[in-house]
Amino acid sequence: MASKEVWRDRAKAWKESGKSSEIFSREIGVDAGELRSWTSKLGMSSPRKLTQDKRMQATPQLVPVVRRPSCRIAPPNTHTKSGITITMGQTKIDVEVGFDVGTLQAVVAMIEESRH
Repeated sequence: MASKEVWRDRAKAWKESGKSSEIFSREIGVDAGELRSWTSKLGMSSPRKLTQDKRMQATPQLVPVVRRPSCRIAPPNTHTKSGITITMGQTKIDVEVGFDVGTLQAVVAMIEESRH
């Protein structure tokens, strides 16, 4: 049975050869699975190469960032029936408790559109 040092030398030679484990192992007369196993045990495994598809999946996708005009939300006040007041430039929107989110989004989008 080969020693740890012998397997370290074999693993190093394999990595330097650039050959597949099957070809290299056949040339030196050892089992390819055992060569890979020892290479891993000795911490000499290199990360697997990513295929083109995997590289594309691993590449972060950039998204456009749109700067929005500043918007201030005031806490509820006693002068209105609303839960909050949203101020966008000169425009103020009083939002009552229990408001419809879709309607508010549509209104804010229209205001932003009209400002451009």
